[in-house]
Amino acid sequence: MKIVLAQILIILLTLSITSCSTSLTRPPKEEFIQQTFEQIKNNQNYLNDTDLNRLQENQRQMLVFLSAEEFQKTGNKKAACDRFKYLGKDKSFPLAQYALIRSLEVCNYLAIRSLVLWKGSLKEVQPFLQKIFFKNSMELALKKKLHEYYIRFSLGFNDHIDIHKEKEEQLFNLIKYTKKKKLSSLEKIVRQKLIDVSPRFIKSPKQIDYFKMAKDFSRVRNFKKGRYYYKLVYKSDQYLPLERIEAFERFAMTYKLQRQKKQYSWKIESLVAWLENHREWLNKDEIREKYLELRIKMARAQWTVNFRSRAENGLKVILKSPLIDSNTTAHAYLLLGKIEEEKKAFKKAEEYYLKGLQQSIVDSEILEELSWSLGWSYYLKSRFRKAKDIFFVTSERTEDESFKKKLIFWQAKILKKMNQEGEANILFKRLIEDDSYGYYGIASAMEQSLPLPKTKKNKYEIKSSPFPTLDWLVAVEKFELAEDFLRNIENSYQGKGEIEKILPLYHFAKWYEGGIYKYFSLDYENRKDLEEEHLPAAFPAPYLDMVKEVGKKSKLPSSFIYSIARQESAFNPKVRSWADAFGLLQLTPEKAKKLARRYKIKYKDYSDLYDVETNLLLGSLLLRNLSQNYNGHFIPLVSAYNAGARPVRGWLKHRFREDRFEFIEMIPYKETRNYIKLVLRNLATYERILNNSWYEKKDFFTKSIMN
Repeated sequence: MKIVLAQILIILLTLSITSCSTSLTRPPKEEFIQQTFEQIKNNQNYLNDTDLNRLQENQRQMLVFLSAEEFQKTGNKKAACDRFKYLGKDKSFPLAQYALIRSLEVCNYLAIRSLVLWKGSLKEVQPFLQKIFFKNSMELALKKKLHEYYIRFSLGFNDHIDIHKEKEEQLFNLIKYTKKKKLSSLEKIVRQKLIDVSPRFIKSPKQIDYFKMAKDFSRVRNFKKGRYYYKLVYKSDQYLPLERIEAFERFAMTYKLQRQKKQYSWKIESLVAWLENHREWLNKDEIREKYLELRIKMARAQWTVNFRSRAENGLKVILKSPLIDSNTTAHAYLLLGKIEEEKKAFKKAEEYYLKGLQQSIVDSEILEELSWSLGWSYYLKSRFRKAKDIFFVTSERTEDESFKKKLIFWQAKILKKMNQEGEANILFKRLIEDDSYGYYGIASAMEQSLPLPKTKKNKYEIKSSPFPTLDWLVAVEKFELAEDFLRNIENSYQGKGEIEKILPLYHFAKWYEGGIYKYFSLDYENRKDLEEEHLPAAFPAPYLDMVKEVGKKSKLPSSFIYSIARQESAFNPKVRSWADAFGLLQLTPEKAKKLARRYKIKYKDYSDLYDVETNLLLGSLLLRNLSQNYNGHFIPLVSAYNAGARPVRGWLKHRFREDRFEFIEMIPYKETRNYIKLVLRNLATYERILNNSWYEKKDFFTKSIMN
């Protein structure tokens, strides 16, 4: 039976009015959704030919929603409008408010009707729908020439824009609009919003504005201007001493952000000298603490750029200062020991470590680093018994589970060197059993030439959630809204039992970063209990087709690309680091520009790095280029990706060890050292997830990672 459009609408409205159930529906089965979508897309008369009375309530809702979207795509706004409005009145439809908001895109509402909606049905919009509400409302207000509402909704939408550059562009367009329409009072409001978002646009800045302007110029990588304003702050006595110190430190940091490490070390040195010229400030506890912190930073910066003598002299000077506390004393001895160790003066290094350990009040992290460094120094001199004893005592004392596993691993390595194979094997097997998804469990398997256990669960099979609204958002593939929905409920899920319930939902909604951080918000013991069941939350594998494609172009395994992306961005494509690296694989604009030119890839500026496909392609090509420089060997490749090629050359020349696990520990950059371990952990885990195996021996480090 053929039904005309008017009759369909009458039936829909009648069904809505006479429906006896107001409980929220769940979406129909996936097969129905797919078949319905294909039918609607390929057969314009499908809706007319369908007997709606024969459909279940949720099937009818899905049919109407999909047809509304298809009518909108094909330009039939009237038909789309009628369907969105119908769904907006359906109290059993979880996305009723969303449908009503979508109606703003296609319905030719009169201005008065728009006002009734905004003050009535859409007066209180659910939090996860606010972004699309503001967007659609501002577009409708613009169409209806409701200037004040247009500006109000546009400013509301601006708060929900993630990328800063896009926020600015939108505000500039609003200013042009208010100028063109001669809306001077509204123009003032928009200009104030622009200044709040980006203070560098203040036309006539006052002294109070300089600090926030400096930060904003640095954020957009206009470091010259940023430095100009930072200098105005730290040279002005109108700011508080701590603010002036922070401004000077940020001034120095701009050089680090430009990868000018020598200049950074000089500026930190200048900052320390400047602060010493204001000795009256050092009577205050918080400034004294900051001064001591900067002395340590200065030594590290000098050491990093091979100004080793300056670093040593600076540390020895601060050790004689009456201002120094026991924690800074321990930290200074730690650095002096590391410097001596680098010179292979192990005896002198041990003396410094022992002096550090003799301090009365020491931060636990520094205490553990001193203990490790002393034991490691003994290890390098083949004084294995002493090293083992220190590692054992420290492992019994520490509460840090990761550090404990490190100490146990090296105890096992020492026992092996002492020909106590049986005891060594016991420790290695203990680590494999206790930490098969951690670096030291994986390293132990490689030491023992044993395969890691196969994963019990490498993906979630979730088909629905406890929330009808979330189910519908996923069913109709509105994943950005699904993420916003989860953001608004996740804080109510705390503790092991509650977190276990919500973890699959992050995967369900394709908000992978949220799942990773929620999983690792649990303490170690609770994480271990959930490890096998919730491995997909901790190690998701999104964008698989894209990853495989860029893997073919770069000749890199998908598991390796995943292992880098997992560590760099937790699969958040919009992330930007403190060091101005962007997107999934955390590329810097400088490197991206060179790669794009070399491989003829479309690239305009850093905002392109937020695009998943562009980022994956450029990042994987960078990895391939680095891989070719190091014969595809894992450690130098991963090190160079994290720290750059220059320091890696020095490490290979002066710190290389045939035992690659020793070499990893010899890398002086703590961040890079940890990064290598975590990427190896990720790689082994993704190999088990994607290929169901990881069976690599120590010779893995001497083979090429490239396919």
